Amino acid sequence: MEPPRPDVGSAVAAAAVTALVYFFSGSVSASIAAAIMVFMIAIPVLLAWRTYRLLANIEIEAKRIEVLYEWMLVVGKRVGVNGGIALLYLIRRPTGIQAVQIGGAPLRAEAAALVPLLYKLVWFGDPVAARRDNTSYILFPSLLAHRLSMRVSRTTNGKPVLEVRDEGDARIVYKLIRVMIESKGQRLPRTLTAYAATKAFLRLFMDGLLRVKASLLEELDKVLPAEPPWVRWRVKKQLAAETPLSA
Repeated sequence: MEPPRPDVGSAVAAAAVTALVYFFSGSVSASIAAAIMVFMIAIPVLLAWRTYRLLANIEIEAKRIEVLYEWMLVVGKRVGVNGGIALLYLIRRPTGIQAVQIGGAPLRAEAAALVPLLYKLVWFGDPVAARRDNTSYILFPSLLAHRLSMRVSRTTNGKPVLEVRDEGDARIVYKLIRVMIESKGQRLPRTLTAYAATKAFLRLFMDGLLRVKASLLEELDKVLPAEPPWVRWRVKKQLAAETPLSA
């Protein structure tokens, strides 16, 4: 089971403690003090738990991760990523956290830049991106890299293809496409980025680069875009105004 986001999990724990303390003591000040204490304690605990789970010490087949990287190169071209693309996944080893990189120049001197990205990676559990020397570095937690590597294969003509088996896969692939678009550094409004990522997902499916299980096709409308309600509403409104074949 993947632990909840630290802020969400801490808020839930604090709310539960607040209700419990107030029920037994009837004191508002004691309830608030207990909630603050639980919230502050729970955040680092949940963050450590998520780090342990998401950066799992798990074996990822080299051949599979290479196919995933090839698939990302194709997607990068489709969404207009200029320059190179590098795939990195962070994995927990007995000696510490290790970064495994495929493609692109080694980060080396920029390794310190991984620290805030690592924090963001663990906090949200989604792929993140950094732009260095005309290269987009796409970072994954090892658990996510392993999951996607198990979904890729090649067609009979050698083209890489990724299979979307459930709603979780659809959300992960959508967020990967979105972060690749964001890596271009154009600083688009969130709604426009979500719109572009949704369109790219659908085009990749139509072009055979994504395989979506038949039972999931009818549910995609409920999943995409994987954004907050106010963003989803605006994107869906725009998509509804277009014809299926519009550019």
